[in-house]
Amino acid sequence: MSIEEYDRAVYEDDLAIDPDDLVEEWLKHPSMYFQYSELLSIAKRKMAIAHERIKVVRSELIKKAHKNPKRHLKGMKLTAPVVEAYYRDHEDHKEAREDLINAEFDVSILEAAVWSFSHRKKALENLVQLLSLRYFAGPTSPQEVRGGKRIEDRAVRGEMNKPKTMRRRG
Repeated sequence: MSIEEYDRAVYEDDLAIDPDDLVEEWLKHPSMYFQYSELLSIAKRKMAIAHERIKVVRSELIKKAHKNPKRHLKGMKLTAPVVEAYYRDHEDHKEAREDLINAEFDVSILEAAVWSFSHRKKALENLVQLLSLRYFAGPTSPQEVRGGKRIEDRAVRGEMNKPKTMRRRG
């Protein structure tokens, strides 16, 4: 898979964990982590190349402007702001800038993916720990389900907060 073929559904499917097949999930996790890490490295390389391309395009356009200012700057005086406006408006520079923006986007998506796979590993570790504690085992005998601490605390507080009536002696 390449970033050009990025599909959010595939990414989410890769991150999903089947708690009924933890062995398989553990076995495929390292290769999926490596796959996304490799894609991230490729995307970072493309971003560096795009960044360098902008520098090259900029210097070529600046050289053109200095070589023939009448033609490229349309008779304007050769100043730094005028030259900057010339190369920033040039189609080659705009294209190189768009390539860099796309490369930065790819890197940010893949960084999030690699980061998510680190969390996936932690989730797998926790699921295995819960499995070893028999968290997923069904009940062996019927048990009464209590209300829980917060509900019991509310009941006690409710009794305590009732207004007390005073009787007159008489």
